[in-house]
Amino acid sequence: MEARDSHGRFYPLLPRVQALAVHAAQNPDSLLRLLTDDVQRHVGGPLQDDTAMIAILRRA
Repeated sequence: MEARDSHGRFYPLLPRVQALAVHAAQNPDSLLRLLTDDVQRHVGGPLQDDTAMIAILRRA
């Protein structure tokens, strides 16, 4: 992911997805909403480029 904040720092995708997944309650749609909101907070507003995300729930 190439989303950057106002200081030019890239969005830390892997640690943020891991942290947000804990709050998504095994719900891929919820994870995508949380992730979208988190990325927008990181960049300081709506994303200015195309975005595609897929979340898959894998059951044991």
